[in-house]
Amino acid sequence: MKNLFLLIALTLGLGLGAQTVHTVDNNVNSGADFTSVQAAIDAATAGDIIYIHPSPDSYGSITVNKTIHLRGMAHRPELNPAENTQLELLQFNAPIGAPGCSFQGLRFSNINISGNTNQDYSNQTFINNRLTGTITAGQNCDNWLFQGNAITGNMFDLIDQGSANNNWMFVNNFIQNSATSYTWTTFENLNSTTVFRNNIIRCYTNDLSPWVWNSCTGLVVENCVFLFNSGNVTEVSGSNSSVTYNNCLSFNYVGDIMGELPGTNNTSNENPVFLIDANTGGFSSGSDYQLDPSSPGYQAGTDGEDIGIYGNGFEYSMNGYPLDLPYPTQMTISSTTVVSGSDLEVQFKAKGN
Repeated sequence: MKNLFLLIALTLGLGLGAQTVHTVDNNVNSGADFTSVQAAIDAATAGDIIYIHPSPDSYGSITVNKTIHLRGMAHRPELNPAENTQLELLQFNAPIGAPGCSFQGLRFSNINISGNTNQDYSNQTFINNRLTGTITAGQNCDNWLFQGNAITGNMFDLIDQGSANNNWMFVNNFIQNSATSYTWTTFENLNSTTVFRNNIIRCYTNDLSPWVWNSCTGLVVENCVFLFNSGNVTEVSGSNSSVTYNNCLSFNYVGDIMGELPGTNNTSNENPVFLIDANTGGFSSGSDYQLDPSSPGYQAGTDGEDIGIYGNGFEYSMNGYPLDLPYPTQMTISSTTVVSGSDLEVQFKAKGN
């Protein structure tokens, strides 16, 4: 599987341009350029691409000190879910800034800015990743895009856009905060320039009015699903926030009555009716969050498409495959023994995004 990923990366994954491609693999006896992601970043030139092989072991925390493009095979590969590309803290700390980085098919614990926060960290792109901690921006972090991610944490201020930043986009993400305290907000400092559309928000708070939002002013939320599983929750609320909802749905699995969302064409107290709901609205690899045709959110978005993560013309990937790489779906070795010096015949199938 390791060499297969290398072959795909080198032959088909050059859509980002003519940059140098570096490979990283911390498995024993790997044939990659590096065993450390940080070493690959340090050796790279701004604009280079780094492909990281799946591994049972974490690659640890990294510091991004230049514009770079990181790719993993998937945050949960279909053929071998036990091996993925696990990073810990992703920290931006560049003496001359690091705008325009991109990250796909990876797993992170946290994302933040360190060092001189006046440097340019704008135009970051996070697509089809798994994030299990906080996202905290500094200054000069305009135009960040989050799409197709599974963001699951148990944190205070799970996602903080930063009060000085504009034009962030959250589209087609599953965002889950397992914190039960009502003051442990999920979003902070989103504003009127933020695009917030076609997300599923799952909160585990047990208070009547959980603070989903904190200091989010002028925010417009469209085509989203808000899910709760506590008998105390009766509304989607916030602190120092003004939020308008259009074509959204809110539902409490326990059955308590949810208040109407302020805005237009919203639905309260109706089950979204996912095709497979394996964890009562919580993120699960065994679920299928496409909407059943009987769902009140089916083709009920502002654009006439479904609300939730499969709307907006986007095909959500539960496995987290990069958009610019095909991914293997089947590999067959024709024989179990090979004479020394002869070829091993391997057939594999891959699907493009």
